[in-house]
Amino acid sequence: MNIAILCGRDIRRTEDTDGGSVLVRNLARELLHVGHAVEIFVPGNTIGGSAHERTYEDETEDEFTIKRFPVDLAGLDLESGGEDPHVYFLNRIAISEREAEYFSDGSLLKYDRVYIIHIAHAFGLMHRGLVPADRTVIFPMMLGSFYGAFESVPAAYTQMERRTLTEARHIATVSDAEQAVLTDVYGVPPTCIYKVGRGYDADAFKCRERSAFPSGRINLLCANVIKPQKDQRFFLDLVEAARQSGLDLHVHLVGVKGKTHRANYNQYAADLQAEVVRRNMEEYISFVDVLPQEELSELMMRSTVALYPSRTETFGKSALESMATGLPTIVFDDVPAFGEFITDGYSGLVIPRSAHAAIEALQALRDDQNLYQTLSANGVAVGRTFTWPHVIKDMVESEETRMRSS
Repeated sequence: MNIAILCGRDIRRTEDTDGGSVLVRNLARELLHVGHAVEIFVPGNTIGGSAHERTYEDETEDEFTIKRFPVDLAGLDLESGGEDPHVYFLNRIAISEREAEYFSDGSLLKYDRVYIIHIAHAFGLMHRGLVPADRTVIFPMMLGSFYGAFESVPAAYTQMERRTLTEARHIATVSDAEQAVLTDVYGVPPTCIYKVGRGYDADAFKCRERSAFPSGRINLLCANVIKPQKDQRFFLDLVEAARQSGLDLHVHLVGVKGKTHRANYNQYAADLQAEVVRRNMEEYISFVDVLPQEELSELMMRSTVALYPSRTETFGKSALESMATGLPTIVFDDVPAFGEFITDGYSGLVIPRSAHAAIEALQALRDDQNLYQTLSANGVAVGRTFTWPHVIKDMVESEETRMRSS
């Protein structure tokens, strides 16, 4: 098949440990490996609802083509868009309509499959009939309903999402939690939705079953990019609780670059770093820049346990990667998407959202070597079902069945 992937994150940019650029690269490579021709289309001068330095050159990687195209940004309030969520989301609507101009020649209609990564990139294309409706799959990514858990989202944006989603014939969801939002909040018919899990790169992330909880310092990893949704401020309370309980804990936070496309994300990271200094916690909390997958895997190998305090997730790819490498992983019970791969006491620990519960979980893993070994071994086993070859095989089979009957 000839496949077009439309996305908003240039896979050449490493600005997010667990975001769209990593997803698109892995998706494209695996589609190529199973015999499909792939072209990736990405705006050369925008990210989300913000402007970016201009890059328009096409290039080839692993035999798939990356095509960058310009978007007309005239008249948009791009200065405020990085700081004001209301402006940012309204910009996304306008940018999506202008992205569609590039494809107004109907060039996308020739593809056997069109994948749109993130709902916002579908607005203009869907409404103007510029994609083949029977062969187009939308990967919603972060919906306004999820963004609303940590920032204000204008009604116009969620209304545009609803209009687009209810027009779509094929929507790939990553979790039961996201599917519930699609059906209950947006009114999408269940027949238009099918599940496609996130994969992890088994060549980049090495697996090792841990035999025993290491003695001495507990090295705790969180590999989410640092932004409000991921709630890394939780670790300030956790370090304080560890001090009081006598646990020798050191937290490694991956994903600090301070140069994302959202000024409020960058401010969140800066404020967190400043608070660590103000509270004299530099000895207990380290900040690590965004890492390539191979280097992140090495850090996981050196870690004792992983903990992800996200406020909301559609899936939770970084937690999957931690679990799959054999690193016992802890998540909170108010984020149902983690249930796609973490079962409490089997492939990870699912706990209430509190520093006290997290300390108890760490102490349990330290004191019960069998529990630590079991979570590690089962995490590796469950992780094998989420490698990209498995994910793509299931995705292609589901699509072929759906599109034959549509």
